[in-house]
Formats: sequence, C-alpha cells, structure tokens
Amino acid sequence: MARVTPFGPPRSGARTLLVVLLAAVAALALAACGGNDDEPADVGVGDDYATALEFAPIHELEMRVAESFPPQYFLGVVSGLPSGCARLAGSDVANDGTTIRVTVSNRVPAPGVLVACTAIYGYAESTVALGTGADFTSGVTYTVLVNGERTSFVAQ
Repeated sequence: MARVTPFGPPRSGARTLLVVLLAAVAALALAACGGNDDEPADVGVGDDYATALEFAPIHELEMRVAESFPPQYFLGVVSGLPSGCARLAGSDVANDGTTIRVTVSNRVPAPGVLVACTAIYGYAESTVALGTGADFTSGVTYTVLVNGERTSFVAQ
C-alpha cells in the first residue's frame, strides 16, 4: 500500500510553476508602482496603461503676494494624491471678473484599467500664478475657487 502525505513538498513541476507565478506577480506589482522618488511626478504614469485626469482633493490654500512692482499674486496649494499611482498633473486658471477659478488635476489610471497601486495617500505642493497687479483692481476683494474650496484676497 502506498503512503500518502497530504502536506508533503510539491512535485518539482508544480514547484517550478509556483515560483514562476510568484515572480510574475511581483514583477507586475513593481512595474505598476512606477519608479523611485527621485523621478519627476509624471514619469511612468501613462507609459504602460491608459490614464485620465481627475480633480485633486484640496487640503490647504495660501495666498502669496510677491513684493514687486506691480505685485504678483500666487496661490500655494497642498493637494492630495489618493494612491501610489496618482500624480499631480497640473493646474488651470480662469479669471471671471472678481472670481478666479483654479482647477488642480491628478493623472490616475483610466476607468476600467486594472493596475496594482499602493494604498498610500500622499500630498503634493504646488504654486499657481494668478496674475500681476495689472490683472487686478486695487482694493477689490477677489474670490479664488479651487476644486470646490474657497479663499479670497484684497488686491493691493
């Protein structure tokens, strides 16, 4: 009668298959996460899979005025990166009277694209140029809307 050991070592063919499968999964996970932290924010994203733009979550807004003539107005933005695959894509500015609309976008895997991304939430800091003193009327309050968040400033 043959002796059966249910928890014995796998046969050599099964062991080889298991090693190959584990190596393939590890390689896919590493490729999906992109490069190292020294690369620019958008390197790797879009090289291997389709991407899409989405609004970045906004955590902090800070108005900055450069002491120059005419004064220059900037907006400091701290935005969120919801996963290891999200990269800050940039911002757009539209001036509509006393309302300035700023859109801050992230580049993320496109809907329907299956990519392994780390679940680590990150932050990105950026500075958005809003214009110079020639673009604003002194003493007027301007409202700045950024992805649903609001701040304001009085032009000098």
